[in-house]
Amino acid sequence: MFNYTHLKRIFIAGTAITMTACASSKMDHPLVTESENHFTQVADSRDVKTNAPVAFQDAADALKALQDRAGDNADEKELKHLAYISQRESSIAQQQAELTIAEKKISQAEVNRKDMIIALKSEEASEAKHLANQLANQAIDARKELQNSKEERAKMEALLAEFKAKETKRGLVLTLDNILFDLDKAVLKSGSERSVEKLASFLQEYPERNLLVEGFTDSTGEADYNEDLSQRRAEAIKVALQKYGIDRNRINIKGYGEKFPVASNETLAGRQLNRRVEIIIAKEGDEVISRH
Repeated sequence: MFNYTHLKRIFIAGTAITMTACASSKMDHPLVTESENHFTQVADSRDVKTNAPVAFQDAADALKALQDRAGDNADEKELKHLAYISQRESSIAQQQAELTIAEKKISQAEVNRKDMIIALKSEEASEAKHLANQLANQAIDARKELQNSKEERAKMEALLAEFKAKETKRGLVLTLDNILFDLDKAVLKSGSERSVEKLASFLQEYPERNLLVEGFTDSTGEADYNEDLSQRRAEAIKVALQKYGIDRNRINIKGYGEKFPVASNETLAGRQLNRRVEIIIAKEGDEVISRH
């Protein structure tokens, strides 16, 4: 994070999109492109630049750090970490702007309430008192809104950290590499139960959001068998979530087998990363977009 003054931060934030566009033209790495798109969505909102200029600049700095490291000889693990930081900082900037807006609502409600109390001395005292009470209730509602926003942000932060979640066009993507299966099996190991329980608890907070469970394997074995195995593992996650009260109609599943690897299948570590389950949580009221 650069040690600029508040005024200079706002000026730099205004040019961040241009910088990002120039940088992106010099590279064609999916992690960089994804992070640039995420930052652009945040930058397009004037509310974020106005109400969270410091956090917005932090997001711009994080993206710049990712762009600077991207190149032909870039370390993939480092790029993944920098991309996670970039997207996380963009999300924080957006959430900080929402908190600031809520706080402004509280301040304005308090000012209006005091003005109305003064009006009690006028001939319309009765009506002014009624309006003052309404404004007092508005202030209470604004405080509740602010508190709910803070709580939701805390939950989202915890989810991002534990499940390596990230925002995409398809929705919120969670990679469940801590949910384990025995070799060539589709039955959840006992140590995975806690992760499923935490995921179900999060989903219960957002009952209007649908989800898609996607299963993947490494390239070991026949492709048809791997696709069937990944489908059965996705089904195992669905069954486990239902045990914790998640409506089965909210959950779609799809097994892709060895398709869409995230690492090389030539190494043991790479194959382990490819044996994974991903969960896509759609935005409220939307359906999950399938992979292409």
